[in-house]
Amino acid sequence: MSDELLPEETYDLRKYLKSNANAGIVISIGRFSKQMGAFEVIEVAGKLSDMEFFWFDPLPFRLLGRGEHAAHTALQAASSNFHYMGYADRVRRLKLYQDADVFYLPAREQWNGTVLFEAMACHVPVVTRKIPDIIQSYLGNSLYYTANIPEDIACIRELMRESRAVKMKDPGKGCNKLSESQEQ
Repeated sequence: MSDELLPEETYDLRKYLKSNANAGIVISIGRFSKQMGAFEVIEVAGKLSDMEFFWFDPLPFRLLGRGEHAAHTALQAASSNFHYMGYADRVRRLKLYQDADVFYLPAREQWNGTVLFEAMACHVPVVTRKIPDIIQSYLGNSLYYTANIPEDIACIRELMRESRAVKMKDPGKGCNKLSESQEQ
């Protein structure tokens, strides 16, 4: 994986999927590591084969974190509905949030949470672990805390049903206004 941005067409996830364009889309953005929940995302993807899971890095270089060998092994063993996509800058991430039905990041350690706020600002339901000192004051209704993989699966399935129904009723809901203001 290089430090360069992905081709522009990669950021339209529905077109990228081609034959499976109607599948539910779950995205994760973070350093690909056990601490950020990457292995859980791969496991959940394997159990939710009717959905497509995408992992993007928020930094312009590949940073696998601790356990790089384990991360490579996990990527090689991932199911076909899990896609490691590499780097996505902030502006392009806004397009990714628009395509997503659910944002899923079961991180185990403290981090700044920017991607959670971006996803919530784009009206994407967020499934994550409850980490002390992170987002404790957020009182919105699009943040869902789960404790383990069975809870993750149940929550993602329910949110996918709700998200798909909302997008069918209001396909304009998302990051359009946020995206336009970022370009200025």
